[in-house]
Amino acid sequence: MYHTQECASYYFLSFEQGQFDSSLKGDEIIFSIGLICGGTPMRKMHFLRRLVFIAVTLVFSILIIQPAIAVPGSITTLFRHSLTWFHGNMFNVNIVNPMRITAFDMNIEPGTTIVSVYYRSGTYVGSETNPAAWTLMGTANVSGAGLNRRTRVNVSSPILTTGTYGFYVTVTPTLVDAASTDMFYSTGSRTYSNSSLSIVTGVGVGGLFGDRNACIARGFVFQNPCIFLQRTWNGTIYYDTVAAPNITSAAPTAGTVGTASSHSYTASGT
Repeated sequence: MYHTQECASYYFLSFEQGQFDSSLKGDEIIFSIGLICGGTPMRKMHFLRRLVFIAVTLVFSILIIQPAIAVPGSITTLFRHSLTWFHGNMFNVNIVNPMRITAFDMNIEPGTTIVSVYYRSGTYVGSETNPAAWTLMGTANVSGAGLNRRTRVNVSSPILTTGTYGFYVTVTPTLVDAASTDMFYSTGSRTYSNSSLSIVTGVGVGGLFGDRNACIARGFVFQNPCIFLQRTWNGTIYYDTVAAPNITSAAPTAGTVGTASSHSYTASGT
């Protein structure tokens, strides 16, 4: 049996000869607790996945400070077309702080199309033509804003932990140039960084995953696969960093059944 009292900006939990458990669900840990302030029905409190797993077999109290709010941010490569365009780009994103991507801006010519965003754990290099190596993050119907202007693409991600991810962004491939709504990009390889992530630009892509027929249709008959090296994606990634609190104190080293002891845990976000 255990009880709890809700107190302003934190929750004070106390336990009596029981076990406080947690279960994973999505990107959160759900703490199931007993009665709220003297008889209010049972409810659940949601914290981020990395908060903590707590098992209590002795009698003591825990003070959990609520986690900080996620902080929005963005990073932009450039919007400067250099007479290069096709259906999409692949590039790497190195994530320093865990985050959830909330949207993109891209450099898309006038016209309607469907933008698809794929991603994978690890670099895109070596997986350019292998659809099975990629996960579809999402799609969005867009109307291209035109040369060097921002077209919003409302595709969001699950929480991405630290590490390298390959990204592949593409319009719906149309083989005939005159009928296609293409994506503009720039020549050269570049790196763009801030404190939360970096973008290392990569390749231009014709067709879906470098389909050779896309190159043949536009006169690049010897380009197989339809991949163009050293191309810079033009765009912005919008994201929310995830403030993942860490419990930093140690639990009491001893206790006696029936005798209460207490200990405070302080959570700090990064």
